[in-house]
Amino acid sequence: MIDPIETAKQFECDKIIIATGPLTTDHLSAWIKENLAPDDFYFYDAIAPVVDAESLNYDKLYFKDRYKDDATEADYLNAPFSKIEYEQFVKAMVEAQKVPRQHFEQERFFEACLPVDLMAERGVDTPRFSCMKPVGLEQDKKNPPYAVVQLRKENLLGSAFNLVGFQNRLTYSEQVRVFKMIPGFENASFLHLGSVHRNSFLNAKKLLNQDLSSKKYPHLFFAGQMTGVEGYTESASMGQYVAWNMVEQFKLKEFRPWPVETAIGALINYLMTSDKPSPSNINFGLLPPVTLTKEQRKNKKRKSIKKMLVAEKAQKIFDQFLEGR
Repeated sequence: MIDPIETAKQFECDKIIIATGPLTTDHLSAWIKENLAPDDFYFYDAIAPVVDAESLNYDKLYFKDRYKDDATEADYLNAPFSKIEYEQFVKAMVEAQKVPRQHFEQERFFEACLPVDLMAERGVDTPRFSCMKPVGLEQDKKNPPYAVVQLRKENLLGSAFNLVGFQNRLTYSEQVRVFKMIPGFENASFLHLGSVHRNSFLNAKKLLNQDLSSKKYPHLFFAGQMTGVEGYTESASMGQYVAWNMVEQFKLKEFRPWPVETAIGALINYLMTSDKPSPSNINFGLLPPVTLTKEQRKNKKRKSIKKMLVAEKAQKIFDQFLEGR
């Protein structure tokens, strides 16, 4: 078994960085499970799509928590289906093109976390009795929905929503096509699309400090995809972030969190505040929103304007952050 702590002693290292991705070796995985995360080390990555809140048609959606009548404090946004809409949607999922599994992957799914398209293949009513169950979500009891897709806020700002239970095996282009069939999603813009694949990642909020060092072994740092990020750029950024913090420690400087207005700072904030580990790439839904002027809101290119303003704000704040070091 690989033992990073003993290896560090052997080579007289003051600090260690473990930078590994989705195919972490069995030996290193075994050490992590035994010494750091017996209950919080995940080998399975099932990610549901995330949609831009501004791109939804709220005339077809409503807020309501299951079995609760007060919608003013509801956490869930609901997309109701008629019987015809539901059956067409399920048929589209079954017929959609799927991502083929790799030679090293085995399709061993958790029954509690099945891909929604696999549920659809098991029978037309299967999703309706699982993640699309309408019971307790009636807005009008005289005309209850036949099925419902529930959306949960992806961040505290409510600028993005997660499609609850919609981890899936569809190709990205097929996800966009099929999920736009959901009522209110006609012009949906997806910040993150779903996937199901083998992975290894930590529960960062529980196991790591803000600088991505281990709470149990402060001289042991984690970087790369294992920290709970998705994507090549994001994984490399975690290495950059860890290296920065390590250098700061060598200089005996006090740790200072990176601004949440910046891409890396927002991603770290997500890792440290997410209640349930779910790998994410950087997207505008993780960054604090900017306020548009009345004229900018009327502009057809307001999305591009908003992204430009967010980027300019990030650059300015990060420059100030660097000057303060």
